[in-house]
Formats: sequence, C-alpha cells, structure tokens
Amino acid sequence: LKSATCKVPCQDFLPLFDPLSKRFWFDKLAVQRIADKSGVLNRMLELTQSDWEESFYQFVARSFGFGVNNEAFEMLAKSLPQRILAKHRNSLLQIEALLFGQAGFLEEPLPHDAYYSSLQTEYAFLRTKFDLSPVAHIHWTFMRLRPVNFPTVRIAQFASLIYKSVHLFSRIIAETDLKQLTQLFDCEVSEYWLTHYTFKEESAKRSKHLGKQSAELLVVNAVCPLLYLHGKLQGPDELLPRALEWLEALPAERNSILNTWASLGLCAKNSFESQALIELYKNYCLKNKCLFCAVGNKFIRN
Repeated sequence: LKSATCKVPCQDFLPLFDPLSKRFWFDKLAVQRIADKSGVLNRMLELTQSDWEESFYQFVARSFGFGVNNEAFEMLAKSLPQRILAKHRNSLLQIEALLFGQAGFLEEPLPHDAYYSSLQTEYAFLRTKFDLSPVAHIHWTFMRLRPVNFPTVRIAQFASLIYKSVHLFSRIIAETDLKQLTQLFDCEVSEYWLTHYTFKEESAKRSKHLGKQSAELLVVNAVCPLLYLHGKLQGPDELLPRALEWLEALPAERNSILNTWASLGLCAKNSFESQALIELYKNYCLKNKCLFCAVGNKFIRN
C-alpha cells in the first residue's frame, strides 16, 4: 500500500472509500481528538484537586503556545497560580510583570527602557511577596517563528486576556454565542508592544491583537475540549453537544497536514472535519496503524 513518496499510505484508494463510511469514520475521529485534548485538561484537574478555574487557566495558557511553545506556556501557568494574577487584575502592568518575570524575560538590565524597568521593579516586589521561581528562559522558542508569533507577543496577548476577562472559566461555561466568545479571545496588546516584538528592539507601530483566526484556534483547542469534559463529568447536558456544534460552525484550520489532505481530494469544510483529518494523519497514517483505520482496514482486507 505504501510507496517511498507517499505521505498517506493508502492515498491511491481514498477515492474508492464510500461517502457514508467516510462520514461515520470522520465523526469518530473528530470525537476521538476532542476527547484526547480534554484528557490533557482532565490530568490538570487531577493535579489541582478538581479546581476547574485553575486547570482551565493552565489549559488556555498552554493553548497560547500554538504548538511550538505549548510546554513553555504550561510551565509558566503552573509556576504562577491564577489566584495570584486575580489579586492584581486591576493592574495590567502588574499582570505583565508577573507573566514576563515568571517567563524569565526580566533577568537582564535594560536601563534605557522605562517600561522594562517598571516591569522589573514590579516583579522584584511581587516575586518576593509570593515566593515565586521563574521558568528558565531557554524553554521558549523564537526560531522559525514570524515576529508576530514570538512568545513575548503571545505573553502580552495572554496578559491582556487575563486583564479584561473576569471569571473566564464561568463566563465560557455560560456563553452560548460563538461570535461573542471568539471576540473575547481577540485581545490587543498594551501600548509598548505595538512598537515591539521583543524587549530589545523597537519596530514600526503595528496592531498585534490576537486575530480572528488565532482566536478561533483557541476555541477549537481550549474551549471545545473544556465544554466536552465539563459536560461529560458535571453537566449541564447541553455542553457536550455545544462543543461539537461549535466545531462544525468554525472554519477549518489551515496547516500543512490539511494541505496534504486537500492535495488528495479531501478538503475539510469546517473545524470538525479538519480535526478529524488531523487525528487521522497524526495517529493513524504517521504511525502506520492501517489495520485500525476504517480506510486502510477496508482495502488491506480486500
């Protein structure tokens, strides 16, 4: 079934797979993927003694890594409990100081940068007050990222979300309007970051709000797994189907995996289908688990 140039082992047989079987298989794959993501949140719940607020804060932080910096963002959130940020919710500067300080970005002196110096001063006090230990700077990845995706910019966006979103977890559980929810995540950075991508170099002024596409990704990767898990464990019953409905309402993601499927004639119409295709590629095709795949199993056996 597989040639050296194939990206998908059974790609030559895909056109022969009947639409109804494909629909059933994609439904199963999409649910499997959201269940796997909710499993990460469930493990966080176990470590926080079922503290949904704290666990979701860590889960959202992880999602702000957008793949490359997921682990670093999760480490940052775990080093800085949500309750500490909540005590300083009225001050964006203090929230930024806590986040950038704990991320390890305030270690060196920059005497000619007034904003940076203010962050250092605030962080030095807060670090002592709460007995904090920062994450090592080396955990963050800048390489091969566009400047707008640098972790410094993502942290500034995350700080803005924390600052403007009171009781984020409760608000998301109660929200029934997908458009309103997506707009909640589309947050703009503070004034300094409009002219910076990092602390050391000034750049041309540019808006660095998270953007609609990135906000939608956060709904796919953080909100829908939360609704799925909360609905499954605690209810209310409508949360679980809402998670799946929102995936169907959101546009398909754009990445190299989906480009591969599109070149083979499988184009995702929405995030539900794109999540199914990502699940299929990562956990079946790349692992050569053809016998466990509805497509591969059918044509291998026949």
